[in-house]
Amino acid sequence: MTSDIVITNPDATSQDLERLARFESQAFNYSAEASLEWLRAQHEWGGVRVARRGGRVVGGLVRIPMAQFFGGRAVSMDGVAGVAISPTERGRGVAKQLMGTTLKEMRRRRVAVSTLYPSTYQLYGSLGYGRAGARYRMSLPLARLGRVKTSAVEIREMEPKDERAVERFYRRRALSHNGWLDRGGYIWARVRNPRGGTPFGYVVERPTPKGPQLEGYVYYLHHPSNGLPYELQMHDVQFATPEAGQRLLALMSDYATVADRACWYGGADDALLHSLLEQGARQELSELWMLRIVHLEAALEERGYPRGPDLSLEFEVRDGLLRANSGRWRLVIGRGRGTVERVRGPRSSAASARSAKLDICDLASLYSGHIRARTLAELGRLDARPSVVDSLEAVFCGPAPSLPDYF
Repeated sequence: MTSDIVITNPDATSQDLERLARFESQAFNYSAEASLEWLRAQHEWGGVRVARRGGRVVGGLVRIPMAQFFGGRAVSMDGVAGVAISPTERGRGVAKQLMGTTLKEMRRRRVAVSTLYPSTYQLYGSLGYGRAGARYRMSLPLARLGRVKTSAVEIREMEPKDERAVERFYRRRALSHNGWLDRGGYIWARVRNPRGGTPFGYVVERPTPKGPQLEGYVYYLHHPSNGLPYELQMHDVQFATPEAGQRLLALMSDYATVADRACWYGGADDALLHSLLEQGARQELSELWMLRIVHLEAALEERGYPRGPDLSLEFEVRDGLLRANSGRWRLVIGRGRGTVERVRGPRSSAASARSAKLDICDLASLYSGHIRARTLAELGRLDARPSVVDSLEAVFCGPAPSLPDYF
């Protein structure tokens, strides 16, 4: 039973964090010291939530305010990480109550969506999260690259003064990728200071009369940190031109005598993977991430939509946890933007014929573009006429959602 569980916000003591760090260590196989360091850093700005029974910490999580791109616009998002429960409390509903309270807090702050990497689909699905996108791991044997030559661009070691330009470059790239993060300080810190050590950083530039023009960059580590051969772990690799992509591949090929492979994460349409001239790389599904519509009006109004004729759609949504999301809604789309209003009054037969009925978790999968409206209808998770399904397909079309970053 969870009736005596109390969820508290940023009032955890040092002893509370030390106890929670032990649960984090047991759940995620990091050292208790590393877990405590992470929790202390998040606690400083109020990101830690703890569950107590009888005043004693029995679990907790971290929420990370940021944003995520959908339809070319940034949607407010709270990431959830490190959900850990005491081994003696698992299976007693503590995680569900902890998550439910945190989601209600998010809604009060008008956070549009929440995203996480699940350890279990069932728990988070019961809380309204839907499968929303994929994260793939690319593995390239460097011996298969051969010598890669390029001369149109130059590469140099990254300097602290490059950081702002690199952040702007990433954001321009991320805008066109559904699901990519509008990174804040938390994610950039993980890119530049991962737990495995300090990465090497390089920028790719094209000489121009007005000065060097940034066309790509990379952060990577050696793993393991000593001995041969090792693996190049690319924590972040981005480029905007074919020449920059080839220059980054050339950097990797120069390691072929001491490293056996390069690995990085991305989506099914990963640009670096598709820059390879020959087969040999492996692309494996690493994990699926899940998304929760927290504030329905904000979620539908903050994202972007395909430009085209104005369109009006009606949804009948069921949300057992955040009940303010339940009911009938009208989404009006024009010039790539959406406005939302609640539909009140008795339901007419004509209105029912125009509406799409679905649960909040299935709306999340549709919203991100991970599952098509037609597929949801075939699964019996979307109740709508064929003409409405066609409209939903047009509205939520776009590149398959992905999420290279882990949090």
